[in-house]
Amino acid sequence: MKMNYPEYFQYFKPDSVLVLSDTYDSFFQNLDTDLESNLFVPSFSEFSALYLDFKTKQDTASTDTPLIIRKMEHVSQLFNEVKVKNFIYHQLFSSTIDQSINDASLIIDNYRKLQTNPVYLEEDINTYNSWSHLTKGESA
Repeated sequence: MKMNYPEYFQYFKPDSVLVLSDTYDSFFQNLDTDLESNLFVPSFSEFSALYLDFKTKQDTASTDTPLIIRKMEHVSQLFNEVKVKNFIYHQLFSSTIDQSINDASLIIDNYRKLQTNPVYLEEDINTYNSWSHLTKGESA
């Protein structure tokens, strides 16, 4: 819920400027997000997507780069456990295909390099290929 606060604030007070304290994200301190056992927790999927989005939006160093590319780069910074990273990459890529095939085309090459789970890779590449004819510049 705390990760959603900035989004809700903007929604309910669109004319206001949110200033978060330096300790706002301290609730992450004792939270171990990089455990393989988290993959068995049903809510981890939603949490990890929110966590990645939250942390990526906090990093304002490269705001010129599209958000999806920044998210892809943040996965390896936020997670070390290989199975967790593979799951997050899979979740990010498949949700990107669902939202925008053009955004997926921005990260497809990097995804192929980073995804080491062959099942996820095959599933996601097949899905991407079935929609790739709808990317910009292709005849639909």
